[in-house]
Amino acid sequence: MQKQSPMKMNMRFYRAALIAPILCLATCLSAQEPLFVITKDSLESGRSLLISERWKYHPGDNIAWADPNFDDSDWEIVDSHLTEEAMPESGWPGIGWFRSYLEVDSALSIVPMAIFLSHNGASEIYINGELKYRFGKVGASTEDEVPFAISVEQPQSAKSILLRGGEIYLFAVRYSNFVLYEKDIASEVGFTLVLTNIDEALARIFTDARLTSSGQSIMVAIPFVFSISHFLLFFFYRRQREHIYFAIFTASLSAMAFFAHENVFGFETDTRLGVTYVHITYTLFIFIGISGVRFLYSLFYGKPPKWYFAILAVAAIQCILVWVVPLSIPAQLAILFFVIMVLEMFRIVILAILRKKEDAWLIGSGFIAFAAGSLIIVLFIKNILPHSAIYPLIFWFAAILVVPLTMSAFLARRFAAVNLNLQSEIKKSAELEIQNARQEMELQKAKELKEAYEALEQAHVDLKATQQQLITQEKLASLGQLTAGIAHEIKNPLNFVNNFAALSVDLARELREELVKRKTKSVNEKDLTDIEEILDTLEQNAEKINHHGKRADGIVKSMMQHARGSSGQRELADINHLLDEAVNLTYHGLRANDASFNITIEKEYDETIGKLEVVPQDISRVFLNIVNNACYAAFQKQKANEKEKKASSDSFSPAISVSTKNLRDRIEIRIRDNGNGIPPEIREKIFNPFFTTKPTGQGTGLGLSISYDIIVQEHRGEIKMETEEGKFTEFVIQLLSPNN
Repeated sequence: MQKQSPMKMNMRFYRAALIAPILCLATCLSAQEPLFVITKDSLESGRSLLISERWKYHPGDNIAWADPNFDDSDWEIVDSHLTEEAMPESGWPGIGWFRSYLEVDSALSIVPMAIFLSHNGASEIYINGELKYRFGKVGASTEDEVPFAISVEQPQSAKSILLRGGEIYLFAVRYSNFVLYEKDIASEVGFTLVLTNIDEALARIFTDARLTSSGQSIMVAIPFVFSISHFLLFFFYRRQREHIYFAIFTASLSAMAFFAHENVFGFETDTRLGVTYVHITYTLFIFIGISGVRFLYSLFYGKPPKWYFAILAVAAIQCILVWVVPLSIPAQLAILFFVIMVLEMFRIVILAILRKKEDAWLIGSGFIAFAAGSLIIVLFIKNILPHSAIYPLIFWFAAILVVPLTMSAFLARRFAAVNLNLQSEIKKSAELEIQNARQEMELQKAKELKEAYEALEQAHVDLKATQQQLITQEKLASLGQLTAGIAHEIKNPLNFVNNFAALSVDLARELREELVKRKTKSVNEKDLTDIEEILDTLEQNAEKINHHGKRADGIVKSMMQHARGSSGQRELADINHLLDEAVNLTYHGLRANDASFNITIEKEYDETIGKLEVVPQDISRVFLNIVNNACYAAFQKQKANEKEKKASSDSFSPAISVSTKNLRDRIEIRIRDNGNGIPPEIREKIFNPFFTTKPTGQGTGLGLSISYDIIVQEHRGEIKMETEEGKFTEFVIQLLSPNN
């Protein structure tokens, strides 16, 4: 067996946790002379007695070997750790006895001590021939042996003992370990026995356990959080594959931090479970190496070199070997593979720094911390540094936290740089659009920018088409709202036409009958009077039919003009008539859509304004938009009041007023409602395209924007708004008069 294992780490943990100066006599005079002596100095704070060397050992099992009077002079002297480098010459069949003597200085009276026994097998401790402690069940085979396991019944592997001054004690240990030895898992299959001051031992155990527990929680949680967050980044944006490689890398680190701790606990709770944890830990070493290298390739090279796929094949084979063959050689290969991958990561980062790759120094600082942590743990393992649980924590923090933290910081800086570049590009694009609009004629003459100009021109055409579509949709939407009103307006003159036509038919029939009656008679003056009255009535009916027919024809023409759109041609139009028509159409349209709609309309038209030269269809559209908004605002306020169930004394009556006024050089049109007004925070936005306060689906947000363009840009007029929140809103339109 030529490998390092969690078992060895386990042994070193206890040694590092409990060992200070080792008090050991170099030689012994005879088999019965004490090999170890407890003195007053050895009981000083922080000192322990490690009983590992110069044990007398004999393979096999014989209960007589616990007797203090048994002659063990021909037994082999061994180290109780039973490492692969120092196995007994007589061999290790899986069970054997160990004997050693301990003397207590006569200057001491009664000495309370703590015995710590660390191993992965089963043992029985005999003191002066008497069985004192049992850890697990010693057996002559794998089936008979029950390795020691921490449980509720056996909460710890430490026992207390009282030793008397001036006496010599024989410690005989009956020990078996078949599981690890047969599975070729650990490089140490023996045990470690430590005697120490009981108060100091307990205090140190509690301190180390607290540090270890807190450290493990941090070392598992932080890489796990990194893994989840970067996996989500990859999930929502899969083009950046470095996030998934980093997620695999940090997930492997988190799992290794968990199992590296749990394999120690696993051996102490269940040796077979600990063996499984060892397999998992070595597999994770391979995953960490291969995913870390792949992550760095994705950062600095984009694609991995071709030989990387050969590394993947080697890694896959190693993962299989870790699980299917004795772990001695696969474990060494896994560690070697991990070291090679770490060196390759160092190489990639160093080359990236030398080539001045952006932020490569950030990851480099993480690997420097990793190297420093590795150096500290090597010095700690070699006992160059004093015992402290802080050194393993420094290593794990440097290896598991600093490296992924710097990698994550690198990705964060890259993500921030992409966003900053994007913002910069957006700003440049906006500036370029403004510049292109100002220098359109110059761009036409610049041959080298011809393609850019054509693209801009095409975008401009598409924008115009989209704008025209939106205007058409707005027109159709308003036309749909007015359909019911138009139908109502047409219905009235048609009713008149039908009624007067029917009446005229009856009068014509009556006239014919009168004429027939008087064919044989002479016509007197009374008859002539009757005939003249009938003819007068027919003439009046015909005039009314003609009047209402023209009215219906005007309504249809107005509707067709609105639907057909503006021709852009100016013509003389009666502003009072256009405004009144818009009010009537809006009222009847809203009432047809909602039978509960009702509103008071006040009209005040100045007849002196005459006709203006405008585009009638566009001006009508402006009036329709504003009147419709006014009716909507007033009616919504009424519905809100009714919903609040106000008293009849506070009842609200919706109303709008429309008026025109001749200001000599200008014609003023006012449209006012008594709705809730417009809040100050949105007053600057009401003429913006697509801005609406109506619920979704009830407004396009283009009505006032189009109205503003028609009045200001097309007719060189003015449109403004006056409002008081909770009381009213009034739109004031001013158009140039014919005199100006």
